[in-house]
Amino acid sequence: MRDKPWYPVVYMFVLTAVFSGALVVLARATETRVERNEKLFRMRAVVVAMGLIPEERGTTAPAAEVEAEFERLSWRPLSDDPRYPRVEFVLPGPDGEPEVYGVEISGQGFWDKMSGVVGIDADGETVVGVTFFEQYETPGLGAEVTRFDRFRQHFVGRKLAPGERPLTMVAEGTELGPHEVYAVTGATQTSTRLARFMNVQLDQWRTGLAVREQPPARRPVGEVDPFGPLPAEAQEAFE
Repeated sequence: MRDKPWYPVVYMFVLTAVFSGALVVLARATETRVERNEKLFRMRAVVVAMGLIPEERGTTAPAAEVEAEFERLSWRPLSDDPRYPRVEFVLPGPDGEPEVYGVEISGQGFWDKMSGVVGIDADGETVVGVTFFEQYETPGLGAEVTRFDRFRQHFVGRKLAPGERPLTMVAEGTELGPHEVYAVTGATQTSTRLARFMNVQLDQWRTGLAVREQPPARRPVGEVDPFGPLPAEAQEAFE
């Protein structure tokens, strides 16, 4: 080594190049599968929130069943924000009228982005379910928003209140009113931030629903990827 002071540098350079190259090859080889799994996770959140697959089977239902239920839906974009893309999903009934809505919500949590789906009955005010497909909150605290037994179950059957605050979060143990849900114990900031963007976006969705003279023509899920770039006509609608 004393005669070859360059050897450790060359050795580390070669070793780093070999392992970096292997990681790049592995990432490229699994890119399609990772993207499909991410979409499947989001699809699963949508169909469970809308009650198309029971909560108890939400994590175990086969991918084929999840995709089949998802294909029954129509959709329309709610946001063109690339960081917080949101979509409204609709299960049309035999007469073409909506049977249940799936309203995506997305915003800044305590640490980073949070995204989920609120299932709402055809009446436009009764919550069917809530799921989250993206969150980076503290395990055991803010991350408890993903658990049905600790947080999400309290949304089922709640009513969206009139005004700018459709749902109010209260301390656990309080008797719940028709428009109230329990906040996450020990995660005040997560609960506060979630309530803030969730209420703004639910109120915006409900306002849009109220002013529609008839259900708008919605694009079937299978026609264009709802999780991809917005179609040209949807982009124009936001301009």
